[in-house]
Amino acid sequence: MEDCDCPRNEESARLSNKNVRIDTIKNGEEFEKLIPTLRVLARSRPEDKFALVSGLIERGNVVAVTGDGTNDAPALKRADVGLSMGI
Repeated sequence: MEDCDCPRNEESARLSNKNVRIDTIKNGEEFEKLIPTLRVLARSRPEDKFALVSGLIERGNVVAVTGDGTNDAPALKRADVGLSMGI
């Protein structure tokens, strides 16, 4: 995914009269508090997976994701490594 100068938070979006990027964490401070203690994300919504992957990549991490359905496709595509599983 290409980097752009799109707004990454509500204030810069308001100032530039644009929408916040959908592939970014809207509350970076809360994300920063959560990440050190987070080990596994299970039974989560596809939006949660995508947000976590995006936030980690924005902070310079290499991210791998596993998924078993089409709802996991956005996070699988955004990740550096995506493993899709099925029967």
